[in-house]
Amino acid sequence: LSFREAIDSSAGFLVGIKINSVEFQDRGLGLEDAKSMCGIVEIRPVFKETVVYLTGGFRTAPAMVNAVLEGTTDGIGLGRPTTAEPDLPAKILRGECLSAPNAIPNQDDYMLTSTVSNMQMGQMGKRPFAESKSVCDGIADLSHPEEAENFKKASEVYFKQMKETAERNEAIHGVMEYKNIVT
Repeated sequence: LSFREAIDSSAGFLVGIKINSVEFQDRGLGLEDAKSMCGIVEIRPVFKETVVYLTGGFRTAPAMVNAVLEGTTDGIGLGRPTTAEPDLPAKILRGECLSAPNAIPNQDDYMLTSTVSNMQMGQMGKRPFAESKSVCDGIADLSHPEEAENFKKASEVYFKQMKETAERNEAIHGVMEYKNIVT
């Protein structure tokens, strides 16, 4: 029984499909499954009423605009870049910047980028927004070389601790606690 068969369309329930690029990487979907998935989600030409959003990998305003203008997508989702700069979408829309800062040393290292984003979200939640001068106050800015180097050292210790925790079969939880050196 499919979702659409199980839920009457009059309920107005939206059905979404989220496919992460990891599905097409090593240990993700097999080649045949990936081909099948690509065919299934090639919905743009068939479903004219379907709203399509893309997320993942967008870092520049021109790439985002081109994806929309070419009809590839109706909108863009930003994830990890906004954990370093929560007001990035507003800055792009106001024309104040054209891209996300290159704030993570290795964008292709999922464990590193997810740890950075998780840590930055933890930093955001440390104090009320009303006490901040900017939405970016207190968030590590890894586009500064000194901060990036300090974070690299701290993350090596953190990853070692996480490995030891996993080897003890204990739950890994929380965020990496990190003290910024650049303010």
